[in-house]
Order: sequence, then structure tokens, then C-alpha cells
Amino acid sequence: MVMQELFNRCNRIGMLAGMLLIAGIWPLAGFAQEVEFRASASPRVVETGERFRVSFSVNAEGENFEAPSFEHFAILSGPNMSTSTSVQIINGQMTRTVSYSYNFVLQAVEEGTFTIGKARVEVEGKSYETEEITVEVVKGSAPSAPATPAPSATPEISGVKDEDLFVQVITDRKEVYQGEHLIATVKLFTRLDLSGIGDRKFPSFSGFLQQDIELPDQNYLQREVVNGKVYGTLVLRQIVLIPQRSGTLTINPMELECHVRQRVSRGTGSIFDDFFDSFRTVTRTVSSDPLQIRVKPLPDEAPASFEGLVGRYTLDASVDREEVVADEAVTFTLKVTGTGNLKLMSPPAVNLPPDFETYDPRVTMDINHTVSGSKGTKSFEYLMVPRSPGAYRIPPVEVSYFDPEKEQYVTWESPAFNLKVVPREPGEEGTVVTGFGKEDIRFIGKDIRFIKTGDIPLRQDTKNPVGQVWFYLTYPLVILVFMAVLLLRKRRTEMMRNTELMRNRRASRQARKRLKLAADALKKQQLDRFYEEVSRACWGYLSDKLSIPLAELNRDNALAALALHEIPGELAGEYLDTIDHCEQARYAGKTALDDPGQVYRKAMKLITALEQNLK
Repeated sequence: MVMQELFNRCNRIGMLAGMLLIAGIWPLAGFAQEVEFRASASPRVVETGERFRVSFSVNAEGENFEAPSFEHFAILSGPNMSTSTSVQIINGQMTRTVSYSYNFVLQAVEEGTFTIGKARVEVEGKSYETEEITVEVVKGSAPSAPATPAPSATPEISGVKDEDLFVQVITDRKEVYQGEHLIATVKLFTRLDLSGIGDRKFPSFSGFLQQDIELPDQNYLQREVVNGKVYGTLVLRQIVLIPQRSGTLTINPMELECHVRQRVSRGTGSIFDDFFDSFRTVTRTVSSDPLQIRVKPLPDEAPASFEGLVGRYTLDASVDREEVVADEAVTFTLKVTGTGNLKLMSPPAVNLPPDFETYDPRVTMDINHTVSGSKGTKSFEYLMVPRSPGAYRIPPVEVSYFDPEKEQYVTWESPAFNLKVVPREPGEEGTVVTGFGKEDIRFIGKDIRFIKTGDIPLRQDTKNPVGQVWFYLTYPLVILVFMAVLLLRKRRTEMMRNTELMRNRRASRQARKRLKLAADALKKQQLDRFYEEVSRACWGYLSDKLSIPLAELNRDNALAALALHEIPGELAGEYLDTIDHCEQARYAGKTALDDPGQVYRKAMKLITALEQNLK
């Protein structure tokens, strides 16, 4: 009994100590990292009369917050303070991250480029400041796409000007030398509400060598000012182009199919029309203008060592050793680094002594394609094997290239290398040389192998599979497996042909992927992108589940299709109301559901409910 009482007391003391330890560590965990105080504005380019959000975030609890004056802007609300906390325990180590945000909703009232000053906050008695941020305000304009009276059987764009939706192929230069690179950017400009992009037909770029520049996986519209108007721009493709011939080269038009969401008016003349209006998706094809590039020929009287290399380069040559035993391999390396058409460079000629056995050079490249051009390194490794002892000289290697900036040829010459070859000791074996362009493998100094002599143990294999029971059972088993594979493949082919069934099955999975993107945007406080992804998830789910093309889907036919599937009217109405909330949040900035987290959870719940009813 005494031992049991002692054990219980120790157990209680241990639990109390653990609780005190956690209580002591918990408040300090958030301050283990350096304090960061940042400012952000979304978007950074706005029109007069447009509302936008400015946030000041600090990763520690602060006090005595001082906001900037916000001159040239009207303050609609703020500061609205929000707090988020996350705790992670990895390998027994707890990390606590906190974020305190002071949010303002501003309205642009005059044109110009304005600077929002620094905000200040105190954390544990120390003052911190944000960086200044710049917001550009341009003249506002009326919406380009008014509400249409009623949906038609074949949706067409109405009330949309060409200047509201267009695509361009933009190059950084219009005049280059043959072999000199230029950067082409295919960019979409829109002032409309795009719901998606359809077929794309990129230019062929005939007469150019092309290398694609890698774009981010998640590519979103960015705001830009063009001719005093705010556009949403999307980079569709960026390419490094290298002209292969001189003269005037034409870049053909880019063709692009865009899906635009238009408001459909009820047409009753009521003041509630704007609230109860629905949307439809219409398709418009846009194309860019042809673009001409003037390619100048390279100057005459090129050096004899010039083989078409254009750009700016540095070169380096080396040998791995200057003294070698006869029949041992030596490597001569030539490395070219720079920006230009390096990929097209062929191995330079190296004049070696006749007593040297040579192999095809090993070529390695490390080239990156960026908006600055094709930049990297190309190396040539020449393997040579001197057969006779003596003193030899590797003559200089000459490489010439054309520098477009200097508009002249540049010739580089490597230094000469002296190589001393000493005789091999009697009985010493040579080096095995493989993998440098010759099919046969040479064993220098040991070309002939002796035949093995003496007794060799041999045994007769008596296990003959023919006549065994399992040997005959294999035939029907193989036939059964073959028939099963054929049946499974036939069934899979039939399922793949049934596109409606495939879309129906993947509807929920695609919607959850969209909602995951929305959750990521919510964590980053990108509310416009958050509501856009939730809206796309909801519309995309209905399109896949009801087998209605996205371009033809609107509120009316969605309600009718859900009713045919015996979906309760209350559930269908709540689902479409959630989509309307997202649209209002994107354009009006405020909805009945002010909490984005609530919108996310509601969308997830409604999609799950529809999935259960539409099976």
C-alpha cells in the first residue's frame, strides 16, 4: 500500500510538471522566430472608384499600431484586425506561428501613382516599420459587357469591344542579326470575366529555332495598365527564338478561344433585376496580328574558325595532366560559357600529333532558357592516348563567334600545352579506354588472354521441364490470363469512350482539387483568387456531373437538370446561392457570408451532399 501511494504521488507530480512545462513553452514558441512586419495591397493597379484592400501583417502580437495617412484614397473600413495561429509538432519539436493583420478597405478617388507610407507597430517594446508600397490609379471606365436580355440557343458575345479582349505576340526586339536570340511572349489581355480558355493555336515560328521558357505551374491573371486602362493579363507562352536565315521573317497570328461569363438580365425592369440575374458562358475566338522581324545577315569576311556561333562568351581550355606514361589516356577539355545560340555549336577541330590515338569528343551541356536568353555552359572533352614516348605539343584551338553588341567577330585562341610522354615499365599493363565513340574495347598491353587449363568440373542437368505436371498446367493458365487481360482491356476501352461517364466519375475529384487551390489562396489572404476558385469548383462540378458543357451552363438550366435528378429544391437553391455569393464577393467586395472560411466549408458540404444524391 505504501509503495502504491508513493507511485500515485510521483505520477501526479510528473503530470503537474509536464503541464507547467507546456504552459511555459507555449507563449514563448511564437517568439522563437524573428519579428517580421509587412505591407501588401491587392490589387496594385486599380481604377478610380474601385475598392481594394491594404493589409499590414506582423508575426507577433503587437501594440500601438500606427497606420499611414492614406492620402489620395478614401478609407471605407479599417483597421479591421484578424488573427491566425498554427501549431506544428514535428519530431517532438513544437512550432507555433501567429499572424496579426490590420486590414483596410480603400477606394481610389483620383488618378496617379501614389505611395502608401510606412506603418508602425511595437512588439515587446521595440518599434517595427513596413516598407512603402506603390499603387497605380488609372481613369475608370464603364463596364464593356452589359447584361444581355435573354439566353439564346447558341451563345454569342454581345456588347463586347475588340479592345476588351485580345491576344498579342510581343517581342523584345524587332531587328536582330542572324543567330542572335530574341524573346517572344504570347500574352492575353482582358477586361472581361473569363471563365476559361479553350483551343490554342500558337504560331509556327517558321525560320526560327525555338526554346520554351518554363512558366509557373499556377499562372494567374496579373493587372497591367495599357493605354490608360486596366487589363488582366495572362502569359500563355514565352519562347527564346533564334533566326536561322536573314531577311524579313513573319510570325503568324496566334489564335485563342476564350470562354467569357456574361450576365443575363431577367428583363422585368425591376430594381431587383441585378440581384436575381444569372450568368451564362459564351465563347469568343481572338487572334493576334502578324509580326515581322527583320533579320540582318552577318558581316562578310568571317574568320576561318567561325561556324555560326553568335552571342557573348568566355572560353577556357585545360588538360588533366602534363606528364603521362605511354598508352595512358589524357583528357583535353574545352569549356564555352555565355549567352547565345550555344546549343548549335559543333566541336572545334583539334590538331593532335599523329602518334596520338583520338576518340570522338564527349559533349555535355548545361543550358537554361530564361527571359535573358539561352545561357549556360557547353563542354567538349577530347580523349587522346599517346602511343610513343617523347615530348609533344598540343597546338592552340581557335574558336570564333560574332558579338551582336559589338557588331564584330571575336576570335579566341587557347594556349598551347606541352605534354611529356615517358616509356612504360616492362610488364606493366595499360589503361582500359571505353565509352568514347569506339565500339571495341582495347586492353593496352594485354590484348590476348590465356586459355584456362586443368580439370573443369562439369555436371549434367537432369531437370527436364517437358513431361512434368506443372509444365502441362501452364498452357491453360496462360490462356486464362490472356482472356482476362483482353476482357479487362475491352471494358476499360468502353469506359474511356464514354466521356460522359468519365466526367461524371471525376466530377467530385476535380471539384476538391479546385477547393484545395481555394484553401491555399485563403491561407495567403488572396480573397479574389479564393472566391474565383470556389466559383470554378461549383460550376465545374455541375458541368461534369450533369453532362452540360460549361459554355451552356447557367442558373436556369442547372436548376432544371437538378430537378430531373430529383435533387431537393432547397439543396439546389442553396448550392446556386453559394455561387452567387462568390460572384458578389469578387465584384461587390461584400456578401451575406462575410467569413471566407464559412463559404469554403459550405461549398465543401454542398458538393458532398450533391455527390450523395447524384450517385
